[in-house]
Amino acid sequence: MLTFIVAAFETPDLVVTTTVDIVDPLDGETSLREAIEFANDPTVGPDAEIEDFFLDEIIFSGGGTGDADGDGTDNDTITFDPSLAGQTITLNSALPTLTEDATIYGDLDDDGTPDITIDGNGNAVLSVSGVRNSFVFDGLNITGGVSKSGGAGLSIGSDVAVTVSNSVFEGNSASGSTFSSAGGAILVGSNSTLNVENSTITGNDAFAGGGIGVGD
Repeated sequence: MLTFIVAAFETPDLVVTTTVDIVDPLDGETSLREAIEFANDPTVGPDAEIEDFFLDEIIFSGGGTGDADGDGTDNDTITFDPSLAGQTITLNSALPTLTEDATIYGDLDDDGTPDITIDGNGNAVLSVSGVRNSFVFDGLNITGGVSKSGGAGLSIGSDVAVTVSNSVFEGNSASGSTFSSAGGAILVGSNSTLNVENSTITGNDAFAGGGIGVGD
């Protein structure tokens, strides 16, 4: 006799509950990678529905507008469960590029210092793109990022606005050997703006612009 074990799909969420860098819709946890993919989804919002076909029931109601957190604005906020304060997320590969307005908020106790570390583990860490999109990174410690083309900690595409606050970028490296390999920590694309507030960018390495590089 065959025995089947049926597991319900987890409800997509913007609150990261695990430091494991994984995509698994059945583990009941939300990784940072999964939260970014959810924030990027333009089909979610107040009226969308996601169905668990195994249990034949709606497991998520959201909406079609890209407002994943349902706050009535285009900018979705990814944050972290308080139990993750002081912990490190070690990446297996570069995180998905954020393509919709978003905030990643890691200052869990609101004291102006990072509570979440993201270790690139030899991979590029964060990247953003999308004409006229805006992004905020608050309360994050970004380290261990490596990228041949620059922006190992944060790569900013063209025509976007980014704010980095209450964060630390340290120990990131652009491994290329030409001037096109700029910005060990952050690479700013053409026609983009970067606002850095109450943050430390130190100990990063690149052929040009170890801390912040500006692309063409």
